[in-house]
Amino acid sequence: MRTYLLISCTKKNENFISKVEWNEDEMGQKIIFESEFETIANSLLNVKLNKRLDEICKIWLKFNQEKYRGGTNCQNGIIEVPSDNWICKLDKKLCLLQAVIELNNKSDFYEKCHANEIEKNNIIKTIESKKYNGFHHLAGRYQCPKCQKDKKQEKFSFHYPWEFIPLIDLELKETDFEILKKETDKILSRDFAKDPIICSNCAIDLIKKHLPNESRFKIFEYIIDRKKLNL
Repeated sequence: MRTYLLISCTKKNENFISKVEWNEDEMGQKIIFESEFETIANSLLNVKLNKRLDEICKIWLKFNQEKYRGGTNCQNGIIEVPSDNWICKLDKKLCLLQAVIELNNKSDFYEKCHANEIEKNNIIKTIESKKYNGFHHLAGRYQCPKCQKDKKQEKFSFHYPWEFIPLIDLELKETDFEILKKETDKILSRDFAKDPIICSNCAIDLIKKHLPNESRFKIFEYIIDRKKLNL
């Protein structure tokens, strides 16, 4: 699965400073590298950011998959957003198990599952054979208000915490920030309008559209490789 972050490279004095632009309240201190050569600064950032995201993803995804939900996600479960309730794709009704199957409590599964006996047996066999590990969706992502306003498909409008950026944190001229803020004021509620936070893709779209001469920012693509992360 691909995720997208906003990064920047700025020349200050004789050096280039490359850094990830993310929400420090959620993700901690920004990763920053400085070099007299732009390619080196960007390369060092890419290496460090990939390594850091491997660590973050493994912890975050493992927490949401195992510790937060427990058991294994049922392959017939469908997440209903934004409520994060699980429904059964077989009958479109609320799942009494909330799509969690615990192999050490099969009696609960057989009692509450909506599937017929053959389907129930197949579900258990698939999980026990480890052909399916229950990682088809994760609750806990956030919906970007601009994605929602643009009526993007729900699967494209929910993002991981590291994909969001508070626009106020970007090193922009005050006049440039106000230009972007006028756009976010149209989509954000009054409570959040003073500190607009949107996903990286929406941020770069706004920058390209309204600040065409601003070239410091670009998108960094990180691929979540569950095999590499042993998930």
